[in-house]
Amino acid sequence: MSARDILHAVTWATSTTLIGLRSERRNASLVRARFVACWLLRNLTGRSYPEIAMDMGGRDHATIMHAVRRVDVDIRTSGPLGEYLADVIGKLTRGIE
Repeated sequence: MSARDILHAVTWATSTTLIGLRSERRNASLVRARFVACWLLRNLTGRSYPEIAMDMGGRDHATIMHAVRRVDVDIRTSGPLGEYLADVIGKLTRGIE
């Protein structure tokens, strides 16, 4: 799966746009979608943090590291981002079938 495929799948599953995902806006729904996109890009493609930063609109790689770590922590602690990630993955798998 390519980075482009993942980004388009996340925008579909989260009802966001690619422009919104890559924008500077910080409303909660976009931030959650960005965090999930970063985590999926890192874990499904093995892309480097700088590569993901470019995919996400030229952000700093440290921002991507923060997003991935944040989702990892929430997965381990059953936090809201972990639940959101599971919901997005569920929508994606149902949409593929």
